[in-house]
Amino acid sequence: MTLSNRGMFGKPRYTNLSKMVKMSSVDEARMSAEELLRHFSRLEQRKFKVATKRATVLASSRARVMSNNKKISPMKRKEKAEIAEIFHDAYMSMELD
Repeated sequence: MTLSNRGMFGKPRYTNLSKMVKMSSVDEARMSAEELLRHFSRLEQRKFKVATKRATVLASSRARVMSNNKKISPMKRKEKAEIAEIFHDAYMSMELD
C-alpha cells in the first residue's frame, strides 16, 4: 500500500506508534500525548523523531475531523475538539533538530 492510498483513517505505517495513540477519552489522550512526548525525547535518530511527530499530527487531525462530524452528539464533538487540542499542543512542543 502506497502512502497516497493510506488516507487519514487507513492502515498505520508504524504500528508501535499507533498503539500509543488513544483517543477514546480526554484522560487517555493526555496520557497518550505524554507517552508520545517521552518517546520523542528518548529518540536519537531524526527519522524516528519525524515519524513520532507525524503520528502526533495525524492524531490531532483525526480528532479535529471527528469533532466536525454532525452525526455525533455535541458532547462527543466537544470532547474530540479537546483531544485535538491536546495532541496539537504535544506536537507543537516537539522540536526537530
